[in-house]
Amino acid sequence: MTSATGDALVERIKSGGRAEAEKIISDAEKYAEETIAAATRQAAEYAEKQRLSAETAANDILRGKRTLGAIEEKKILLGAKQSIVETVYLRVVQKLNKTTKAEFLALADRLISKYAERGETAVLAANCPASAEEVEALASAKALGIKATGGGKFNGGIVLSGKTCDKDLSFAALCAAARESTEAEVAAELFG
Repeated sequence: MTSATGDALVERIKSGGRAEAEKIISDAEKYAEETIAAATRQAAEYAEKQRLSAETAANDILRGKRTLGAIEEKKILLGAKQSIVETVYLRVVQKLNKTTKAEFLALADRLISKYAERGETAVLAANCPASAEEVEALASAKALGIKATGGGKFNGGIVLSGKTCDKDLSFAALCAAARESTEAEVAAELFG
C-alpha cells in the first residue's frame, strides 16, 4: 500500500468520521430541542393544572368563608334578638314590681284562688307593696285558711308554701311560665 493510498484511506476515514460526528451532533441537537420543547409543554400544562387547582381551592375557601360569615351574621342577629326578647320579659318583671298595693292585692287574690290549697302559707316578697295582714284579709285567703308572712328573699310576688311542696308564684317565675307560651308571639310582634 502506498503512502498516497494510505493517506487517501485515512482521509476517507476522517471524512466519514466527521460526517458521522456531525450526524450524531445534529441528531443530539434535534433530540435536545425536542426534549426541551416537550418539557416546556409539560411544564406549561402542569402550571395550568396547578393554576386551575389553586383557583378552585381559592374559590372553595372563599365560598366557605362566605358561608361561615353568613352563619356568624345569623348567630349575632339571633343573639341580639334573644337579648331583646329577654329584655322584654325583664321589663315585665320590673313593671310587676312597681304595682300599687291595690293591683298587688287583686293579683294575689287571683293567684291564691287559682293555686293555693287549704292551710298553705303565702310568703310575700320583701319588696311587696302589701302587708301580710292585708293578704290574709283577701276573700280567697280567708276561704282557704291561708296565713301570710313577709320578707321572702325573692324579687316580687308570692310563694305558696305547703306541707309537701312550695309553689313559686314570684313575678320572675310567672314571667318565665308565660314566656314559654308567648315567646314566639312576642318575637313575631317585635321582628315581624
